[in-house]
Amino acid sequence: LANMFVDAEHWEDAETVFQQAEVFMDIVGDEKYLEIARQLATLERRSPHVSPERAVQNHKRLAAVASGESREKLLINAAEECLKEASSILSTLASKANVVMKSRTNKAMIANAKAWLSLYPWISEQENQKYWESIRMTWIQQFLQVAKLEKNESDIKRWTDNYYFFLRADRLAGRLKFHESLNDNDPPLL
Repeated sequence: LANMFVDAEHWEDAETVFQQAEVFMDIVGDEKYLEIARQLATLERRSPHVSPERAVQNHKRLAAVASGESREKLLINAAEECLKEASSILSTLASKANVVMKSRTNKAMIANAKAWLSLYPWISEQENQKYWESIRMTWIQQFLQVAKLEKNESDIKRWTDNYYFFLRADRLAGRLKFHESLNDNDPPLL
């Protein structure tokens, strides 16, 4: 039913199905119907009405009931989707660099990028540390870009400090041989 409504772009009807399915999953338990829950979450993300917060919530919900290799795959997909969405928004904003950041549209776009990045604290605590370490710098760069767009000096300092802290840690651990600077205006890396 959800497939039919999504394919026909009947978003209100699809949303009703998603809500009813979520109630059903709460009653019977997601773990029993993990594959169905995953398909519904994928369908829901196709809706133009799904918020980044809702997509992040879906990722957390699916990962909470999955286990083993399935859970690991869900975590990786969640991290990659959230980074991709945030990066896309931030790239669009960067291309509008000459536009004043105070416009409502730009503020909404920054809020959406931050919502996609809200998965960061949760995903950084998950058990796949090797994968997390491989993408941590990308997340930090995205947060730094948000801070620069907002001209938030304390966040710029915070994320720059985080960037250099983890860069040094990665170099010491031998995970990085070299790394490009964040942009041409940033100081060269030591």
